[in-house]
Amino acid sequence: MSVQNQDVKNVYAGNGSTTVFPYTFALNEDDSEYVGVYIANETGVSEPTDNFTIDTNAGTVTYPKVGDPLEVGYKIVIRREIPNEQELNLENLGPFFAEDIEAELDRIVMMVQQLQESDDRSVKVDMSSDITPDQLLEEIADSVEAAATSASNAATSESNADKWAEGSDADVAPLGGQHSSKGWANESHTYANESEIWDEGSDVEVQALGGQHSAQTYAYQAGASATAAAGEVTKASKWAEGSDADVSPLGGTHSAKGWAANAQASAQSVTENVDKAQKWAEGSDAEVEALGGEHSSKNWAAQAKEWAMSMANLPVATIVPWGGTANTPPVGFLFCDGSAVSRTMYPDLFAAIGTTYGPGDGSTTFNLPDEEFLQGVDFGTGSAVPVIAGNTYSNSSGHAYTGQTYKDKQAFDAYSGLWFGDKAAYPGNMDAISNAVDPPANPVHALYADLSDATLEYSSNIHYIIKAFDGQTPDSALIDITQYAADLANKATRSLDNLTDAGKDRFLGDDNFCIIYPNGGTAANPANVTYNTRYVETNPFPGYIVACQAEIFVNNQWGDAGDYSDNYHGCGCYASQLNDNQIVIQTKYSSLSLTSSYSGSPLGLSDYVYTAPCRVKVRKIGKVANS
Repeated sequence: MSVQNQDVKNVYAGNGSTTVFPYTFALNEDDSEYVGVYIANETGVSEPTDNFTIDTNAGTVTYPKVGDPLEVGYKIVIRREIPNEQELNLENLGPFFAEDIEAELDRIVMMVQQLQESDDRSVKVDMSSDITPDQLLEEIADSVEAAATSASNAATSESNADKWAEGSDADVAPLGGQHSSKGWANESHTYANESEIWDEGSDVEVQALGGQHSAQTYAYQAGASATAAAGEVTKASKWAEGSDADVSPLGGTHSAKGWAANAQASAQSVTENVDKAQKWAEGSDAEVEALGGEHSSKNWAAQAKEWAMSMANLPVATIVPWGGTANTPPVGFLFCDGSAVSRTMYPDLFAAIGTTYGPGDGSTTFNLPDEEFLQGVDFGTGSAVPVIAGNTYSNSSGHAYTGQTYKDKQAFDAYSGLWFGDKAAYPGNMDAISNAVDPPANPVHALYADLSDATLEYSSNIHYIIKAFDGQTPDSALIDITQYAADLANKATRSLDNLTDAGKDRFLGDDNFCIIYPNGGTAANPANVTYNTRYVETNPFPGYIVACQAEIFVNNQWGDAGDYSDNYHGCGCYASQLNDNQIVIQTKYSSLSLTSSYSGSPLGLSDYVYTAPCRVKVRKIGKVANS
């Protein structure tokens, strides 16, 4: 037969009653044993089953052979699984039947279809891409983490907005306020109640407010005396509706009408403060600037996210000016202070700048750029020629001069070793530099040929920082704290409090990734593994499926041991998940590795490696493994 049907598998959803399921893929009558049946549970995890029968004549599979029909929420997968074997044996001068040839060709096509179906379910990158599928998965995981951070920041802003709206004074105080909108409303209500007391309250109520009688009481007193009736009425009128000047001779501050006006003003102030709170929370920049600010909470969050993304997208080794005053640079950067840092701690930065700014100790460290005098590369010659204070240089005419560093105007005034003899005759020509002992009255330095001594401007001090590694906020558990603190000389402090004491020494990682050191090793002191040996370690993510990658430490770097096998040799070091709670590291029978030209190892090996320090990178896939 010919194989034109592209189907390799059929998937059906359970309904609690159906037990017979047709398959549509091509299958030889003799290949019924090569049909696999899998049951996928509600979480999408598939498990093989043999509780079925197959009818190749009808093209159907009956499941279950014993038990209840497939439940709702479960799926059955019927898949052709022809083994990758060639079973046709043609002998010299033997029979050569066309149907046998065609049957074997059909089987080969079926194998190709099966491989294609498996390949379609794999993670891929573009053929022009420099990243690997593992790196793509790491980027996806990083994006998920960044999204979670943004969601957390948004939740914080929402919580702050709630506090501005209805929080207590204690809630609003850390945010720079006095009362929430609700608090201002309550205070306004208090003023309204006081106004009512001044108008109609008892003497006890009014005295609690600092008065003697309410307007109503004064009116009663006025009515009690016929002789003083007119005067009391006048007083009552003043207490009720008089101006502050009217009430002041009577011993008061405001009339009832005045208090009411104040209460109304307070209510208006509350309304205005509610509007201000909304602008501080989500208003435009123009609205917030009118209140004396710069951005609303919403816009600050957006700018913070944009800044974090722009910093994360800068290539490693980018140097930028930084105006901060803190002793620690932003996350992902180091100060350009000329210090020596670890080559293994910052491999990407070392790969970018090497020993351009100094070799460090010559083996384990390298020097950062020194911010004291940074200058651009001269693309005319293809290199930079730094002028270093104290060093002597010569121009093309043989004139010698000494390099200077000018930190202020006074140092420039005092310098007497490098002047133009005549500004008009030598406009910017370095060959005209002489070594005059007595400078002219109005000297012009070679670097400022158009500026006189009187117009030379002062400069401002500012730090330069260099991008050291990628990532917006690298997890502290990914860094060896002791080595990091030594390399940065107390520039940053990280914490491993989220790990147990035992885990701090054995595991370095975040919630989805860590590094383990087999055979009792630690990050500070990795243990050796040897050839033809099996090591069983604890899964740092018990109950989860994990992906493992073993590396050995040779030639002062970590890397894959590679693989090589023939009739006499077997070289390699592999790590894989043994079960839910264990990881196994297995080395091959001849050696861990051999020359890179045979093994393919990136470590530049020139001989056999029989024993070496080992570590295993472990990443949680995210699906809970079935026990």
